[in-house]
Amino acid sequence: RNMPAATVKAVLSGDTVIVMGVPRGGPPPEKQITLSGVQAPRLGRRDGQTKDEPWAWASREFLRRLVIGQKVEWEIVESVAKIGRDFGSIRLADGRDVAEEIVTNGWARVKTTGAVNESLPALEAAARDSAVGVWQDNESEGAVRQMPEGDFNMQDFLQQYKGKKLAVQVESVRDGSSLRVWLPTFRHCAVHLSGLQCPQIKRDASGTEVAEPFAFEARFFVESRLLHRDAELLVEGCDKFDNLFGTLLHPAGVVSVELVRNGLGRLVDWSSRLTRFQPQLEAAQRAAREQRLRLWREWVPPPSSLDRLQGSNQFAAKVVEVVSGDFFVVRDLANTSLPDRKLSLASIKTPRLGRRGEKDQPWAFQAKECLREKFIGKKVIVSVDYIRTLGERGEERQFATMKLASQPDGPSAGCILAKQGLAEAIRHRGDEERASDYDQLLEAENEAKKARRGLHSSSAPAARHISDVSTAAEASRAKKFLPFFTKGSRVSGVVEHVVNGARLKVLIPKESCIISFALSGIKCPSTGRKEDAVSEPYAEEALNFTRDMCLQHNIEILVETQDRGGTFIGSAWVSQTNMAVSLLSN
Repeated sequence: RNMPAATVKAVLSGDTVIVMGVPRGGPPPEKQITLSGVQAPRLGRRDGQTKDEPWAWASREFLRRLVIGQKVEWEIVESVAKIGRDFGSIRLADGRDVAEEIVTNGWARVKTTGAVNESLPALEAAARDSAVGVWQDNESEGAVRQMPEGDFNMQDFLQQYKGKKLAVQVESVRDGSSLRVWLPTFRHCAVHLSGLQCPQIKRDASGTEVAEPFAFEARFFVESRLLHRDAELLVEGCDKFDNLFGTLLHPAGVVSVELVRNGLGRLVDWSSRLTRFQPQLEAAQRAAREQRLRLWREWVPPPSSLDRLQGSNQFAAKVVEVVSGDFFVVRDLANTSLPDRKLSLASIKTPRLGRRGEKDQPWAFQAKECLREKFIGKKVIVSVDYIRTLGERGEERQFATMKLASQPDGPSAGCILAKQGLAEAIRHRGDEERASDYDQLLEAENEAKKARRGLHSSSAPAARHISDVSTAAEASRAKKFLPFFTKGSRVSGVVEHVVNGARLKVLIPKESCIISFALSGIKCPSTGRKEDAVSEPYAEEALNFTRDMCLQHNIEILVETQDRGGTFIGSAWVSQTNMAVSLLSN
């Protein structure tokens, strides 16, 4: 009648426990045992309709801390079919009798009828003389739990505790991702684990449990580690029905992540956004799918959009233009004769730049500048992650991860932007293709949120007011800037546009203006600006040479004079290289 290698799974009261055997191919057998010869104070109902007897909770807590999760030996002494109970004895692994421990510490009384351990009466007398446990004054503070009154207000609770950790005790497990816990105030509260859904267990009309595949296994996974254990609850949010969502932290790790890693739960997109453990959940699900664990035993990978890609999905390139914070143009260094490739950064989105007189979204300029400063003109390694068909025209856009070739193990462009709060990670659904470093993107975004950087800060960036005086219509305004540029010193700028080999549009940040600038002392072949105009020989070559040299690069200019159309004339340097000299040399 003994169950070898039994473990205490639950403690129902100060004298009753549930023990379980060894799992073999599923949840193990269980047995409820009430300690024979002793009686602990009775706990009240969870709904507060009946109160605890004095010291009932303290008695149960003593037994819980003594035996929960412990290996024990047990023996049934008496079974009473009328009340459906088995009475017996339990010994800890070190040989201590549990009933003797309870009585010695005063947390149960010895019964006056039935089979009684001969040592118990003397132990009870000593505890009574010492006034410990139930032998204390019943009017003492803490003798009876003070259960909270009134309804539970979820919004007030979240306002006070969201983002904080609470010490809780797991009271019951409905399924792998739904539990009930005791809050520190003795409020009994349902909790759903953020970011996942485990197979459900329901009851039919007869009260029989009906489970989805692997539901019992998922419930046992949680029960065997958390039931009636102390844990930390990270409060994270609620749904539209005011159901509480959070993450339970176990000394060995995060329970929700381990459920997903073992194929016992699936990611839920909307609630995974509540938790900072989303990257770990994403990685755990990928690992479970690849190993075809449990819920994923019949998973078939979806077809890859990269099947439509011609050539390798990874190549070395040079960044020739940054269009926005997440859209750029590169030149394949192995096939320089091919047209430049337009790419978007995978799995992130940055604020939009304004079009046709529209204002930029906050942080859009800063996102573009971050990408430009770090990558323009640099050699990079591009890995195309997926292809999407966009818009009504059916344009195919390639989405990629980009890293500096000089730092192949460093952060990608997406991670750099996300870490500075200049981009947000896209929340992909299910098996949707995503960036190869998606986990790192989520971590970088979480870091920016904690530090309240960029998009996650409460303040907007400083407003930008740029005067564009680069057109002929603005010649009179452009002339007003001439005194600022003819002081004999170089001025820093950024090339916004290349008109032809020797003419540029340059942003001067210090003066908040965009000017038309021509290189002095040289003349390049003219490109045909109008639709029917013919370019002079080598005009396109000169244009492309200058674009490669300076488009969106930081330059220095030295203004010498200005023509009647408002164009500034002088010398320009890119990385200390004189542009006019380079054009002449080539």
